Amino acid sequence: MIRIKAEVDLKAIKNNLSEVTKNVSNNIKKIAVVKADAYGHGAVSVAKYLENEKAIDGFAVATFEEASELRENSVSLPILVLGYIEPENAKKAEELNITVSVGDVEYAKTLFSFGSPKAHIQVDTGMSRMGVYCHKKEDVENALKDIKEIYSFGKDKIKGIYTHFVESDIPSKETTKIQYESLFSLIEECEKEGIYFETKHCCNSLGAVNFPNFALNAVRIGICLYGYESENLTPAMTFKT
Repeated sequence: MIRIKAEVDLKAIKNNLSEVTKNVSNNIKKIAVVKADAYGHGAVSVAKYLENEKAIDGFAVATFEEASELRENSVSLPILVLGYIEPENAKKAEELNITVSVGDVEYAKTLFSFGSPKAHIQVDTGMSRMGVYCHKKEDVENALKDIKEIYSFGKDKIKGIYTHFVESDIPSKETTKIQYESLFSLIEECEKEGIYFETKHCCNSLGAVNFPNFALNAVRIGICLYGYESENLTPAMTFKT
């Protein structure tokens, strides 16, 4: 006999998505973050539901294995891996139409020697995890050099560029504005060099809520999708015992 169970309300997830992005322009792409098994809510069921409902434009995960699982379960929308993958998986990522992240020259050189998957350039504007270093406008020149070199390895495959906000949960913080301006300045310089990106994103969940004007042309909605960290959201998971 099952004495305790968790129920996931998929409609609540869709409603949360609408609530979090209500101030974002209609032409902005919406990327649902379903890493860590959709924060424990079931990545496959969440992704398939949002795809079938035509509520989303793509998905983001943390690992190559998470992306592969979605593809194996007939999820067809674009999938971006936010973490680095083993270069040996580059060919498989290409075959499965999985987009990878690159933010280091040597990594990009190695990765594209194994395969030619689509890629987004990851920029470190303050999170200090991974990515091309660009914490302020003064860093743009050196960051541009790195991007030009990365672009030389995967010219036809670089489809996007993004960063991650550190403190977007605090509307009054200047940090987010500085991060946005660093990325925006870098994108401008890239375009002067003939490097264009189809997808440009920096807003996470609370970035979309508190800084909708910084959306560029896509937003990534993560923890808020499941009903947490913001008002007027419905927790999608209920435990019953």
